[in-house]
Amino acid sequence: MNNNIGESIAKNTTVMVAAQMVTWVAGFVLLLFLPRYLGSEDYGRLFLAMSFAMILSVIIDFGGNYLIPKEVSKSRDKTPLLLISFVGVRTIIWFICMVGLLLFCYLAGYSNTMVLLIMIMGISKFFEGASKVIRSCFQGYELMVYPSLGIVSEQIFVATLAVAALLLGAGPIEIAAVMAAGALLKLIISIKFIPLLVDKLPAFHLNVSYKLLKGSVPYFMWSVFAVIYYRIDAVMLSTMTTESVVGWYGGAYRLFDIVMFLPAILTTVVFPIFSKLWEEQGRGFSNTFQQSLKFILIAGIPMCIMYFSFSENLVSLFYGLDEYSPSVLILQIFSLGILLVYIDFILGSVILASDKQVKWAFVGFAAVILNIGLNYLMIPIFEAEFGNGGVGAAVTTLLTEIFIMVSAVILLWDKFFKDFNYMMPLKCLNCGIIMTGIIWGGGYLDVHWLLQAIAGFTIYALIVSIQVISPTELHFLKKVYTRKKMKSFMSLTNQK
Repeated sequence: MNNNIGESIAKNTTVMVAAQMVTWVAGFVLLLFLPRYLGSEDYGRLFLAMSFAMILSVIIDFGGNYLIPKEVSKSRDKTPLLLISFVGVRTIIWFICMVGLLLFCYLAGYSNTMVLLIMIMGISKFFEGASKVIRSCFQGYELMVYPSLGIVSEQIFVATLAVAALLLGAGPIEIAAVMAAGALLKLIISIKFIPLLVDKLPAFHLNVSYKLLKGSVPYFMWSVFAVIYYRIDAVMLSTMTTESVVGWYGGAYRLFDIVMFLPAILTTVVFPIFSKLWEEQGRGFSNTFQQSLKFILIAGIPMCIMYFSFSENLVSLFYGLDEYSPSVLILQIFSLGILLVYIDFILGSVILASDKQVKWAFVGFAAVILNIGLNYLMIPIFEAEFGNGGVGAAVTTLLTEIFIMVSAVILLWDKFFKDFNYMMPLKCLNCGIIMTGIIWGGGYLDVHWLLQAIAGFTIYALIVSIQVISPTELHFLKKVYTRKKMKSFMSLTNQK
């Protein structure tokens, strides 16, 4: 990985991590309040509506989250056409999807409250779809500071108003309305920064957009399949179990989902770089891939260990064990999949950047079939035996991620894994084993769980810096993260 690539990754990662710290605090506050004040049933309704909205979001995106940054990174002249085309097409798709959602709600026999929740969250995805187009353009330019401002503003707005509303006795409908208002705020802020990329937008022509968007179909298919196997479990749980079970599952899933920001940030930063390197067909692609995989392993291993070791403590802290104790086992199963998902983020980005999107879409389709089939078997079994079908859905999610990772390795084997340095992941795993021993020893001595976590992570970071990160990489990080450069990264006036 050369210095220019490294500095671009470090720069944008710094901005996005700083933004994520703010949004994580906001998310932490929401986690403390939402499940406790809404209760498992109302939280289950809100989680189900959010799951529908997530599926809707991917359909509206129509693969643009991959195609836009990939094409912009190759040719920035395409930015105006991509921007107007995807905003226009997403508006049309959104309207069609909302009609379809209303029809599904009628056929499924959902209550009026559930229908209203789904409609509100659906409206929020219209705002989010437009802001994502703008964000993807900035991603192609490797300038993530501007869209990060919109995300930070949205999260602070939602957390502040949602907590105030909950304290005043609000229910899930009011919370959903606050979330929709936050998405609108993010869009307004994103629109403000469009002139930094585009002087003038062309007129929207459906026929021109249709030709342009044909190339996004494989990305769209992968995105749809991916979100279905991620979110179909909540929908199946809602039809096969009770709303409380959906709430238990949603509580665990929310804790699992919140640590996905690390691979999301890294892949957002490196995807346009992967795309440019693939176009150049140089050795840099393989090197950048191995470095990205290395850092995602370094980040994912401690997360996996922490969640498995402290699942009960986390559920108790955020939700309370009186109503959410069934979430503990679900979260422990999810924790085993954290590292798999982290790895899949990187592998998937490499596959999409290297023009294997059609094959990747077939993998996604196979994952959907596998996931639905396993859910159909697992949910009733665990519901009947343990009164918690969410455990079956969690096991299904884990098995699906294993399938996707194996498929990705097969697709990339000839190009990226024949000369792979296998000592690197073994060193990372060794550091994780030592960290696990520290935490186990602290538990045996009855040390408070937070102190166990701090001690385990500190020892892990120390060993990683000695055994895994090379002196050259340490020197580079010190060079990039100087005080002066950190200030420039966080200053809008220095971004161009």
